[in-house]
Amino acid sequence: MSFPFLFKLKLFRKRQDRRWKRSKHFSYSKKTLAPSSFSQTQPEIFINSITQFEVIKKKFIHKPLQHCLLITSNKYEHSQQLSTIKANIEKAGFKVDFFYVDSETNLSNIQLNEMAKKYEATNCDFLVGYGNNFIFSCVKYCHYFIQTKKIITKQITFSNDIKKPIPLVFIGSTLNINLSLNNLSIFYNQQEKNIYQLFCKFNIPIMVVADCSLIQQPASSNEIAIFSLLVEAIETYISVRHFFGDVSAARKAMQIFVKTMQTKKIDDTTMIGSFLNACAVHRSWLGFSHAISFAIANLLKQPYDTIVCWIYPYVLEYIANKSTKIRSYFALIADIIGFECLSLDDISKTHECLSKLIKMSDKLIDASKLRSLMNGINEHDLKKIVNMSMLNILSLGSPIVFSKKDVLNIIHNVLNEKSSIINFDN
Repeated sequence: MSFPFLFKLKLFRKRQDRRWKRSKHFSYSKKTLAPSSFSQTQPEIFINSITQFEVIKKKFIHKPLQHCLLITSNKYEHSQQLSTIKANIEKAGFKVDFFYVDSETNLSNIQLNEMAKKYEATNCDFLVGYGNNFIFSCVKYCHYFIQTKKIITKQITFSNDIKKPIPLVFIGSTLNINLSLNNLSIFYNQQEKNIYQLFCKFNIPIMVVADCSLIQQPASSNEIAIFSLLVEAIETYISVRHFFGDVSAARKAMQIFVKTMQTKKIDDTTMIGSFLNACAVHRSWLGFSHAISFAIANLLKQPYDTIVCWIYPYVLEYIANKSTKIRSYFALIADIIGFECLSLDDISKTHECLSKLIKMSDKLIDASKLRSLMNGINEHDLKKIVNMSMLNILSLGSPIVFSKKDVLNIIHNVLNEKSSIINFDN
């Protein structure tokens, strides 16, 4: 990793820390949430309220917006939810054109070019994304491409080349809205077999909608999504506590997700948890679990949430195995999420906590099928997973420094269903 990049990362973390400390707590209501930890370009956040597009008009009184290009997955083309979104945008006085992305995991340069051409041909003046984090990334990359006409060729790109930013609006179709709140765009280009990551300060949206009536996943997928958000909040809690200290958002998100798993009911409280988790992730720089899960999901062509649900507990136990300090965090986490542990010491409590997480994961997914797929990959594919994991910028948020050997050890633990946590090194 180059020195200028590491310097930028250090500077980013210092700025995030200063912004976070300006506010002692999160203040939010059920409809509108706006954490003061963000910059002045922070988005308006609406929970369970798809009818608030008039807010866009109020933001642009001097130069009114008229026409949007709505980018979404082609599987939503005839959905009731998309019709509802279109009706509400038109009710606010805007025209709507659509662009449908072929995949929810892969963006080709051809589609990117078509997206930009349609935006310009229809004289649109703002972009709306409806979908998952990949769709949000597509919108951000489209914004960058329209302004600069540049195709990203580096795996990690920092850019502030945009002269006249286009307003962006993000609407979630899943419970995970992490990439809706920050300026990171991350996507996989199947033609070039590469993960690309773009950072552009102008890619913060003006508005984000998280409405449970717009979620388009079966109940079983929602359970997997909630569990993946829970373990994500746990890793975020560890990362934030390790680097910065303020864990209020991650703590609250964990409690909400555990309660949702018990009630199996998605409501406005769940969406608030999703938002708080996104806020915590925005500040924590994520972690290595995302990096390795993203690499495996793309290679196996499996849903990202499913892979996160499967891999996360094993990465968490591997991190705990490396650090006495982190094991003390797990003892606190067990109390926060209400896991009743019989043990009192940190090592045994951590073991119990992670064992329960692994059992919960195995109940939600077909782990044997995923292990079979992983056992079927060759040495070349294994090297690809390791290299993609190491090059992914998300890995920098981990509280320990990972090596290629660590990635191989985690994969070995997953495939052999062995828990490395049993033999803690004191």
